[in-house]
Amino acid sequence: MRALSNLISLFMVRIKFSWPTGKEGAFTTSWDDGEVHDRRLIEILNQYGIKGTWNLNSGRLFQEHRGDEYRLHTNEIQKLFQNHEVACHTLTHPFLDKEPEEIVLHEILEDRRRLEELMGYPIKGMALPFGAYDQRTLRLIKKCGIVYSRTTNSHFSFKLPSSFLEWHPTCHPKVNLIETWKRFLNDDSPDKLFSLWGHSHEFARDDDWNKIESFCEKVSQTTKLWYATNIEIYEYINAWRNLWCSINGQYFRNIFAVDLWMWIDEELICLRGGDTLRLKA
Repeated sequence: MRALSNLISLFMVRIKFSWPTGKEGAFTTSWDDGEVHDRRLIEILNQYGIKGTWNLNSGRLFQEHRGDEYRLHTNEIQKLFQNHEVACHTLTHPFLDKEPEEIVLHEILEDRRRLEELMGYPIKGMALPFGAYDQRTLRLIKKCGIVYSRTTNSHFSFKLPSSFLEWHPTCHPKVNLIETWKRFLNDDSPDKLFSLWGHSHEFARDDDWNKIESFCEKVSQTTKLWYATNIEIYEYINAWRNLWCSINGQYFRNIFAVDLWMWIDEELICLRGGDTLRLKA
């Protein structure tokens, strides 16, 4: 027991978590449904250097023969969301906890297939329609190759998800946004994360685009944050949680393609993907 205790102590004292390049916190956003108002919202995010994850229902995107003008057009998806992330939101937006297993699998897998064809890369994340799910839903999501699924259960804190398949966000723009942001700025946790979620149509409906633009401007002024998509957050934390460590606590290997940043004896170190680090005595 003493040897294990010493190893844990060595790890905790000498190696400390850091976001990329020594950033003191991470900020990510997640937007659902894929409606025409995403065009204005993404302009705002791009203006202030903030990244977003856009969860789309591929079965409800605009198609010439349907004429649903309030939906984004399939032809614009790749260009519109470049430098951001596109993720699943199911094919037609059903309550997944109420559907038969075959329907749940079809809704997710077909949404993945269509979106991957549009974007040209593997899609591994999603947001849960209506925020509805149960343990069966999470099991089926994992079966579809999804590595994270965002809920609608805001917790108003800045902790990392204990399980990315049940990723609860920090808050919604309409509920205690500024108060929560101020608490985030005053939080000194090294792994603090602010995860914002919502729908672009809510800003159009209430005619308060100025609210989200003003908030994005505030966020952009905080230079000590890492602005990332949901999948980038997942990849980084997953790599950290699976960092290989030798029994004597001297060797660490990063088996992923993601570079990991850490503080070692107050010095900022980058452990490149595939590299091994030996601690100095």
